[in-house]
Amino acid sequence: MERNLVDMCCTNSEVWAIWNESDGGECVKHLTYDGELCHAWKKATLSSLPPQDVFVSPNAEPRTFFLDAIFKPGRFSISAIHKALELYGIAVGNTSVQQLKEIATAATERELQTSANSTQLHHEQFRELQIQCWTKLYSCCCQYQELMNHFVGLFVDPATGMVGLCKEGGLSFMYPVPSTDSLTYEHLGVCLQGDVSLHDSENLLEAARLTRDQLDSEVLESVLSSEDPVAVATEVAEAIANTQSKENMSYRETLESLLLPIGDVHKLLALLVAELDPSYEDEMIETADVQDSETQLAMSQLFASPVSERLLADIVGRRCLARLMVTTDLLLLISLLQHQGKVQNVNRVLYKLSTLLQNYHTLHWLCCQSVVPTSPLSLENNMRQLAALNISSCSRQPPINSDCSLLELYLRGRGGQELRGAIVRSVTSRGGQSSVWSELLPQSVTILLAQLWPSSNSVSVCQFLLSACQHTHLQDYIAETKSFINEGKDSINFLLAQSYLHTGEVEKATKCFLSAVSYPVYSSEDLLQQVIAGGGKDGEEKSSDKEKLLKYFLKVIGLFEQTSSHLAVIKVAKTAVMCFDKDDLQSAVLWSILFKYHLHLSYYEDAYMDMMNNPDLTRRKECLHHFVVVLTDQNQLKLICHLNYPGMEEEIVRVMEDRARSMDLMKHKYYDLLYCYHTTKQNYRKAASVMYEYGLRLGREAPGTLSLKKQANCYCMCLTALHLAQPQYAWVVVPVELEEIMEKVCCQHSCLLPMLVVQ
Repeated sequence: MERNLVDMCCTNSEVWAIWNESDGGECVKHLTYDGELCHAWKKATLSSLPPQDVFVSPNAEPRTFFLDAIFKPGRFSISAIHKALELYGIAVGNTSVQQLKEIATAATERELQTSANSTQLHHEQFRELQIQCWTKLYSCCCQYQELMNHFVGLFVDPATGMVGLCKEGGLSFMYPVPSTDSLTYEHLGVCLQGDVSLHDSENLLEAARLTRDQLDSEVLESVLSSEDPVAVATEVAEAIANTQSKENMSYRETLESLLLPIGDVHKLLALLVAELDPSYEDEMIETADVQDSETQLAMSQLFASPVSERLLADIVGRRCLARLMVTTDLLLLISLLQHQGKVQNVNRVLYKLSTLLQNYHTLHWLCCQSVVPTSPLSLENNMRQLAALNISSCSRQPPINSDCSLLELYLRGRGGQELRGAIVRSVTSRGGQSSVWSELLPQSVTILLAQLWPSSNSVSVCQFLLSACQHTHLQDYIAETKSFINEGKDSINFLLAQSYLHTGEVEKATKCFLSAVSYPVYSSEDLLQQVIAGGGKDGEEKSSDKEKLLKYFLKVIGLFEQTSSHLAVIKVAKTAVMCFDKDDLQSAVLWSILFKYHLHLSYYEDAYMDMMNNPDLTRRKECLHHFVVVLTDQNQLKLICHLNYPGMEEEIVRVMEDRARSMDLMKHKYYDLLYCYHTTKQNYRKAASVMYEYGLRLGREAPGTLSLKKQANCYCMCLTALHLAQPQYAWVVVPVELEEIMEKVCCQHSCLLPMLVVQ
């Protein structure tokens, strides 16, 4: 095949070249040499163009689906989208991604209205027309992206080992790909450690690829999205085995020829699974203390630029996708071989592959999701609330816009700091300098996989999403991982509840908050311990389980109070009091909270029961005072009078008397309440005293016709009560002014009691 050399660069150990091939394609090759020994040319794998055909799910809204496809991070450059919109007569300036989405939507809507030609369309016809209009815009983006991907030159930086490709529309970078990641790019196999031949690994992986080719995209998606990939893979294997088509027979023959030469299948599978599992890579992240300040300074800004963050995110995404496909292929192949009885005792391998598949699928999802734009004020309020909960690992986030993926956002904040810290520790432990591009870049990708690996660090990822106000993504992430995450479930439930609270889903938030605890509570999950500790005092560690439980529930109740979710407060408090004995004084604050919100919602009988169940007498009296005030204001006099207050009879009378003597006579009904209460309890002498005092005060403090009418009623009610009282109690105490007493003392030189008895 004829090739035309476009550009070439050389270093002390490598030669890089770009070639135009006769079929119009382009290729990049490189060779390495050591002294006089020159190795063969190796072809670099180039990133593929965006897919030309887009399948819209029947349940998806076309506009939302295509906007997500066009503005997926890393799929199209902003320049390509600008060029595509110019075909619609729109000159786009320097705009944000959100504004660009609005412009694209408006352009497509105009195209849709023109195509509809003011005719009435059925729902399905309108949907098809929508898809056609959006497909046109998507195709234009693909065409311009292809033009901008044309290579015009390359450069190599000998200092870092970085290799860059100059395109008409920007830059691309070449990075070293581990052997496992190359499996889906070329039919090369993988060099595994151990006594396994390269030919055997190539045959097994080729057989796995052939198995995938027997399935359509919907079946593969069902395996990827299933909560139990092994069960779905087993069903798919049965379907393949029961198919009797000509193509299937040819596939079986090819499969047989590929697997027959392989010696020890179990050993080969074990090595492949170990190669795909990133957990062994955790050992590469050293935890030694860093003493070299020069190394810290040199690495403080490593991969900290937006371009580096996007590059790292792209590499991690591609690696996850590559390993996801290999894992899926192997899972399907082994399920088929087990169904045919050609391999035995592979359940452990299937389980491991299933776990790897779910982890890589979640990580790839994390790399592909665009962030939800969030205002600085929302971020500030969110961080203030998290600080109040003492979730210290949630650091301040940079400003958020939609022109990046979740992984890029992670690298801009605490994730990038942790990554650079791990690189510094690793370089320090090795005691030497490392090539940035050939050593530190692959190691950074390895560290990122370890940091984000859902099975081990799911709580940390959830904390990051919560701190960045990515509430919808947090909920989706937890839905993705709930089937295979066993550690930190209580902490995850707490974070999920926080997310639901922010999105206004109070019932879901309540359920998750309550699911995050079970008495005795908390086990050893660090995040919940931080939430409970609050101020982080030394004495917190010595708190009993009940004290910790109370602190947890009070913090949850405080969160609901901030959003005025009163019914949720009641539900949480009811659950909380069930964890304490009836006479446990620690529950007093919970009974007070229940009383407060039952009373606020006009559940008066429930509020009364909460008050009487409170084991703390002081709190009970405080609740009684509030109970009387609120029910009087709501004109619930009958209810106050007919309830019993064992042990607090004198207290309720004192509360009503204090209120009656301190409030406006003409506006409040506390004297009426006292009269009603005493008559209900058949204490007629006190009822008469109340009305007599009321009449006297009206005469002294409230002049006017209305006051005279009220005085007459008071004295009539006083006389009525005295007639109902027993004769020996038919009297009232009349208050006398101190000046009057002193005058009588001076005149009569005798001691008079400060009262007169009226019968």
